[in-house]
Amino acid sequence: MDTGVCIIILLTLVIGGERGLKFKPFEKWYLVGIGLVIVYGILTGNAWSSNIFTQVLISIGYIPTVHNLIKEKRNTESFVTWTGGLLTGMLALYPSIVGGNTLAIVYSVRTIVLVSIMLLVMSYYQIKATNTKEKEKAHEG
Repeated sequence: MDTGVCIIILLTLVIGGERGLKFKPFEKWYLVGIGLVIVYGILTGNAWSSNIFTQVLISIGYIPTVHNLIKEKRNTESFVTWTGGLLTGMLALYPSIVGGNTLAIVYSVRTIVLVSIMLLVMSYYQIKATNTKEKEKAHEG
């Protein structure tokens, strides 16, 4: 599923995105982290640790999105997309547990936990915006 989502996002960015490529400081450090994980994996041959380090990087990758929601003080994300991610993580958990694949379990649990946090933050700002609109209507009426 992730491969499909990544391909769709990549195609969307290539077709409709800006032509210039400018990295923010966070993105530069993130790319350095990815490079370090790759080099570590190649040099040590330790796929287990490389995968765990990748999970840590993926987890860190949520920070800019949460930061953006907090900075904007409104929901800027799609509930459909994030809910789809949550459902994907939940669906992947069962076969991971049955198959005894610890790395797949870590991946699924990480997805479930972090996407749930995203949905909670999004919901907070969505509810806050709805309450604000209702109060404004009440004052007008």
